[in-house]
Amino acid sequence: MISGLVELCLVCLAGRGSVFGPVLACDHERLAGGESAKCTLRLGQAAPRNGLSIVLRSDRKGLLCPSKVTVPDGGTTVEFRVSGSYWDVGLATLTATVGEQAVSAKIEVLPSDPLAKSAWPKYLGAGCNVGHGGPGVAEPRLETGIYRSAEALDMAPPVLGSDDEWILQTPTQVVALDSMGQKERWRSPLRSSGVAPAVAKDGTVYVGDLDGYLVARTPIGPGWRFKTNGPIHSSPAIGNDGTVYFGSDDGKLFALHPDGTLAWSRQLKASVTSSPALNESDGSVCVVAGGDLFSFTHDGAKRWRARESIGGEEIALIASPVVKRNGEVVVSDSYGHLSCWSAGGEWRWSYPAGAAIKASPSLSPDERVAYIGTVNGTLFAFDEAGEIWNTKLSRSIDTAPTVSRDGTIYVSDASGTLSTVTANGKVLHTVPTTSRVAPIILGDGGLLIPTHKGTILRAPGRRETLYICDMYDSKMRSVDLLTEADRHEYTGPKCFCTNLAIDRFGRIYVTDYDRHQIVRMTDLSGRDAVRLGPFRAPLGIAFDSEDRIYVVEHEGACLVRVDDMTGKNRVEIGTKGSGLLQFEDPAGVVLDSKDRIYVADSANNRIVRFDDMTGKNWVSLGSLQWSMEPLHFRSPTGLALDSQGRIYVGDLFNGALVRFDDMQGTNWVRLRFSPDGKKGFKYGGWVALDAIGRIYMSDDVAGKVTRVDDMTGVGWYEIPVRSRDNEKLLPRGIAIH
Repeated sequence: MISGLVELCLVCLAGRGSVFGPVLACDHERLAGGESAKCTLRLGQAAPRNGLSIVLRSDRKGLLCPSKVTVPDGGTTVEFRVSGSYWDVGLATLTATVGEQAVSAKIEVLPSDPLAKSAWPKYLGAGCNVGHGGPGVAEPRLETGIYRSAEALDMAPPVLGSDDEWILQTPTQVVALDSMGQKERWRSPLRSSGVAPAVAKDGTVYVGDLDGYLVARTPIGPGWRFKTNGPIHSSPAIGNDGTVYFGSDDGKLFALHPDGTLAWSRQLKASVTSSPALNESDGSVCVVAGGDLFSFTHDGAKRWRARESIGGEEIALIASPVVKRNGEVVVSDSYGHLSCWSAGGEWRWSYPAGAAIKASPSLSPDERVAYIGTVNGTLFAFDEAGEIWNTKLSRSIDTAPTVSRDGTIYVSDASGTLSTVTANGKVLHTVPTTSRVAPIILGDGGLLIPTHKGTILRAPGRRETLYICDMYDSKMRSVDLLTEADRHEYTGPKCFCTNLAIDRFGRIYVTDYDRHQIVRMTDLSGRDAVRLGPFRAPLGIAFDSEDRIYVVEHEGACLVRVDDMTGKNRVEIGTKGSGLLQFEDPAGVVLDSKDRIYVADSANNRIVRFDDMTGKNWVSLGSLQWSMEPLHFRSPTGLALDSQGRIYVGDLFNGALVRFDDMQGTNWVRLRFSPDGKKGFKYGGWVALDAIGRIYMSDDVAGKVTRVDDMTGVGWYEIPVRSRDNEKLLPRGIAIH
């Protein structure tokens, strides 16, 4: 929510007969779903006897307002509230009509995540059931926690609640432990039906049971229960307006308000055992029942219904569907196929896995690849063109795979073996667990696995560290993101540190701007330092999937690639200028999952992307003429990509953090101030993301690194960067590992 009085202009509708001269003001100009703003309408003169009626209207459903308010007899003001809804987000116009005159306000309605701010708040991690999470670990080293249960803990997949508490199920209880899995916070009786709960952002836990109840447990204790006419084998999903969707064996799909009252229900032709999957863009709900795939609007209107037909024979769909960001729906069938439908219900593709399937699919972080396991123990990877690879594991795979942010896949099979598989199908690691459920990924990238023996296995993840380059005293620092305490300060040979990057082995690479070299070291002591140069004022640095090194030459106006720190196979692209294959004072560089290259072309006020070092498919966003308007930059500097492939830019002289979906600038969002309007960026700098998607940006003039939970500015937190003598420093490049 962004504060600041919004004064609104007068629009004359008829231009005659009205002398009230109304002025409308609202105390917020940006609202997330569920937030509200106070608006005040002031008249130029007192209202007549019996008061003055004012008609209110919003031009989009995302901004909710009363239809009419009244200024009382003799009064000059009236206050009312508007609120952000969860659908039809974007810039809304609020219009107040007074006689023949009207005033209007522009209020931006922002998307809002209804789930708990944790790494894994529901079945398959998210409302759309995609099944991927944080960074993961390549070779899990399982440790047995101190908590013990007399009953099995693998009745249902675990989830993470508020404050990352662990929520698990035995056959008779729901149990919540602290974020270390050591202390029991609460327990509630429940006849478990084997489905995972879902946790809302207010901390309420929703779960179904064998007695046909959907149970809500609030952060302060037991809440309400909603009775259906059959056991519930459907894990709930939570819509952006807080609506809870789930199915029952009585053949109905239910939608409940957060207070437990019925919003709507729809009778389907068979038991609804799949978990609803939500389309994040329009809130529509997909569910499988009786072998058919159904899609409903968020308010219960039927959109479409589909069934797979192969060779003229109808095939029953099973398990839970997955909805991609583009609205496509991926689901498995009982004959061993993985199939895809468009957002509108048109069949797209279907490919065989060679054996029966019991489980749901999961998606790669970029959602281009779907993974599915079969009853003969084979893991398959498919995209829209067909099978990419398959890998034989052990016994039947009865649960959906879990996928980390870097594409690592974790699979549990019927023998209780956990397999770790790379994105190209290579088995890295296997370990016995005795667990019947797939692991979930914790906030630190570690794994959590409840077992049939009543113990909990945990594979520790990486404890994330923020590394900061400081231009004031040419040093680097690291900050523990858990304790926010300084860990280390660089003690190696002096270098003019402007940026840094961490490779997948944890080694630190520094751009030494003044000495025209890059330096690689094992840690901040400068141990095992290796230098490579010359580079003409090196600035940005990044790596591709083959561990090759990319260095931006700020003064050389080019990008350099080398195979390793010997400088082998040096290749350059770029000359000075503003045209194709040209740069002017380039800064940041980053590569996506396809190894496409993004460069912040700073003095040309643009971001460019190209496929390889020949400049193939060169495309740019921005223009030479800088501006604060959308799709424009003023000296873009830092670049980062999230697991969805969205692009983050530190916009230096606009003092902003910018995010957009693609190189057309789709869903452009700019952040400059904290939600209360009291804090802001002085300059936009270098950008990094942590394991749970929080965004960090350096601000050298302000001497700080700012962290936000998302692009609404929620969770705005400033990390001051100071010397041992408490002097304000100049943080530039940042990296998280």
